[in-house]
Amino acid sequence: MTNAMRLLGISIVGLVEAFGHEISTHQLIGDAAVAYLQNSQPKRPLLTDLQYRLRNGAANEDNSFPDSSVLGRYMFHFYPPLNFVLRGNPLVNVDYFGSATGSCTSEAWGVEDTQTNPGQPNGQRGCTASADFLGIDWGPETVVNNLRWDQDLATDTTGAPSTASVVGFGYVVHLLEDAGSPAHTRNDFHPCPAIVPGTGIPIPEFIRPYCDPFENTNDHSAPDMLPGFLSPNPPIISTTGFRAPQQFFDSLQMFVSDNYYSSNTVFQQLSGPDSVVDDLRYFYGDCSPAAIISAASVAANTCHTVQGFQARKIAAKGFLYYASCFGGKCGKTLATIDTTIAKEQFAELGPVIAQHVAAFIEFFAPALTMNVNGGGTGQVTTDPGMQNCKTSSSPCSALFAQTLNGAPSVTLTATPDPGFSFAGWTEDCSGTSTSVSVTLTTDKTCTATFQGLCILNGEVGVPFSVDLYTIPACTGYSGPPPTSCGLAHGSIPFAPGIGSIGPPGCTISGVPTQAGIFLGDTFLFDPAGYEFPVEFDIAP
Repeated sequence: MTNAMRLLGISIVGLVEAFGHEISTHQLIGDAAVAYLQNSQPKRPLLTDLQYRLRNGAANEDNSFPDSSVLGRYMFHFYPPLNFVLRGNPLVNVDYFGSATGSCTSEAWGVEDTQTNPGQPNGQRGCTASADFLGIDWGPETVVNNLRWDQDLATDTTGAPSTASVVGFGYVVHLLEDAGSPAHTRNDFHPCPAIVPGTGIPIPEFIRPYCDPFENTNDHSAPDMLPGFLSPNPPIISTTGFRAPQQFFDSLQMFVSDNYYSSNTVFQQLSGPDSVVDDLRYFYGDCSPAAIISAASVAANTCHTVQGFQARKIAAKGFLYYASCFGGKCGKTLATIDTTIAKEQFAELGPVIAQHVAAFIEFFAPALTMNVNGGGTGQVTTDPGMQNCKTSSSPCSALFAQTLNGAPSVTLTATPDPGFSFAGWTEDCSGTSTSVSVTLTTDKTCTATFQGLCILNGEVGVPFSVDLYTIPACTGYSGPPPTSCGLAHGSIPFAPGIGSIGPPGCTISGVPTQAGIFLGDTFLFDPAGYEFPVEFDIAP
């Protein structure tokens, strides 16, 4: 009885470990993504303590559900949804060991806050997990993810994501990284422990499949993230034009599903790389884009010349494969993933995932860069955030948080310093209004230009006459624009009580009837079309 209970305990622990993932590996991928951002865009701002907060978020990966010691978050780290059956083995005369299912994809669990479980009455929100092993059942248990995308969008006083939001986002990043693992995109039992759980007894590799490319040696050790890929290699998966978090999950999952096999799904009825050549140890497929870039990124090239083909390993001919050959025909579906293939998969996919996560970070907190330039001085403020960018501190950059409705919208307001005027916006903003709104569907830059201003002083009720241009004569002048007040040219404001200018000339006159600064229509007195802003500063 004691031995039976020990076996049961080992089995339960093994089931839990099978769907848990290597937190430290995910944390290293997050670190690599941040490093990629820093190397590729050194002037782009980073969220405060970004690596630390992403690590904290990733640490939630293995949390169990409140009512279960077996079922947990790891049941929803698959895309498509987890639907795994641990088949028996004729060598031990067992047809069925157990199964594990999860009703939601990793994308739905982490991103789609409106996700409902079709199996729940009245469209109840939540995702359902269940498992059984050797006749013992756990669940079904329905839970709602409290670290999902819609809860990661709160901002701090600057308009950037809050500390809690970034930590929650770290968990969603973990889910995205899982979409880069063949085991998660093909519903595999993983990782395969190198020891019998709870015993310390090693399991020889030739009788255990290697399921998890996110480890180095299949012994719960994290792989190295070599920095060679960080720059200047462009991303393998383009995210240009992405407007929703789901697009990041879909694109990475599709890339991995189309280019990689994993244990228990090798050569089954799924899309993936075809075998182009084989030898006594491996089946090989065509080199993928990631395999090609890994040649320049890591010490070991994962793309080899095999019998005249440029190819990479996709499946190993292990014990079960050769055992099936005794029946007269070897079963390709029994070829699996070994340590060598797992390392090569990670050498290829690690950079792809890190680059993809870097783009996801940019999407989560897009940056707005503000430039203040021109012949004048002034400042630009933002709403939300009330960032203040002055001529002396330009350029300035700020981060803003995504919203439930999509990309954040930021209003910029330009305020000239005394003696200067605002000329207009350029780059990703346009127009001459002092306030403009920009939607951060990606990182954007707006430049505010300020220019010199000739202020003409006057007094209410006192007639005035200003000779704006005396040397040379206005008529027919086509030389360079003058720069000093009294030789001004250009944009003449009108104010109450100021008479019309009349025929083209160089002098305006009138009697002000209202105090204040008045800006108005444009007066072009220079045939060449030169403009210069002029304000009337009328005292009461």
